[in-house]
Amino acid sequence: MKNIWQKDNHFYRLDPLTQILLTQTEESLKVKLPNSYIELLNQQNGGYIKYNTYPTNEPTIWGKGHIQVDHLLGIGKKDSILDSNYLIEEWGLPKKIVILSGEGDSWVAFDYRNTIENPPIIYIECESEENKVIKLANSFEEFLDGLTLYEDSHQENEEDNTEEKRGLWTKDEVVKALSSNNHEEIVLTFNFLYALKKKELKKLEYGTIIECMILQLLEHSNEQIKEIAALYAVHFTEKRLFSSGYIQQVLTILRDDKDLAVYADMLQ
Repeated sequence: MKNIWQKDNHFYRLDPLTQILLTQTEESLKVKLPNSYIELLNQQNGGYIKYNTYPTNEPTIWGKGHIQVDHLLGIGKKDSILDSNYLIEEWGLPKKIVILSGEGDSWVAFDYRNTIENPPIIYIECESEENKVIKLANSFEEFLDGLTLYEDSHQENEEDNTEEKRGLWTKDEVVKALSSNNHEEIVLTFNFLYALKKKELKKLEYGTIIECMILQLLEHSNEQIKEIAALYAVHFTEKRLFSSGYIQQVLTILRDDKDLAVYADMLQ
């Protein structure tokens, strides 16, 4: 089996897999994991991979005919396939799947809905009222063989995400603008962020900044700035940017502030 792991990137990389942990995991999830997946984890237990793309036969939020896959989850106490049941509940995903990669609105998973071993690989997209499910491969081996590197030079013509051509701001510029105490600059910045596609927000790591700054601005001493933050909390929730846990944090703040309580009703 080819080695697909990025050796210099430690994110999602867990301690070496043990037979005891493997057995406990299969018993907990009530599935038989593919031998090829176990063999891969014996090389490295989860992490970022050398590839970033898998082709699809229909459009996705990532493009006309592909999805982004830049990491695979291993087996451990945190950031692993053992988080599957929590993620299924958190994001309203199909039952009887085991999450292999993804976050927020797009996931790659082992599909155990019709089997307890040798599962196909599926992609789940949470952009609409109903989840969109696309079968990617008949097996994990087939999935590994199909992973590829999506070069910037081959991007669709209408999707040009370079900072120079799109005029994107750096993360420091976004934080500085949202921390400016100038309500006009704050609105301008939120408008800039809201105009971006969700995959751009994720790729450029703006999502975490938006979450942190909205929470910070909701506690601002200026009432107008607090209302701006509340309004954009509603807007970005409609964009399905936030997890249900984060939304509950925002709701708690809004309900505790009589001047912002109306936004709590809008957020629900």
